[in-house]
Amino acid sequence: MNYKTHVLSGLLVGGIFLLKEADPQIYLLPASAVGALIPDIDEPQSYAGRKIKVVSKMIKSVFGHRGITHSFLGMGIISLLIYFLLDYFNLSFKILTMFNLGYLSHLLTDLITKAGVPLLYPYKKKIRIPLIRTGGKLEFVFRTIVSAALLFIAIEYLDITHFTGL
Repeated sequence: MNYKTHVLSGLLVGGIFLLKEADPQIYLLPASAVGALIPDIDEPQSYAGRKIKVVSKMIKSVFGHRGITHSFLGMGIISLLIYFLLDYFNLSFKILTMFNLGYLSHLLTDLITKAGVPLLYPYKKKIRIPLIRTGGKLEFVFRTIVSAALLFIAIEYLDITHFTGL
């Protein structure tokens, strides 16, 4: 999937989670978008990889693209690093929850591509349900559906009836 699909999917999953909260803290939502981008840090040409190219090149040279960062192990390692950062700066651990929801959405959306993901890394066999080709027409359809669902959640969160008098 491309970065737009990942960001929208991360926002959708994060948005669904926030709607379940008694007091939705919408300002946490960007953490799910960031989490949805981070697995592609292993590809220097990706949106995330271009932002910190040196780190991206190092990860790719050691693990390759769709290696450790596309696994539960990679998610765990990155989550641990973020946990320590949040603890050090005395920030809410809900940021980590939102980040992990975005990260998980990335893994799941890449799982439905033909390339798949090595979820159980270091076991390198890629798990896939090859429904969508990255950059193909079905990815566009998928992204459109995710966008519509995200719009619905935004309307639900904003309680649009309050503004329209319906």
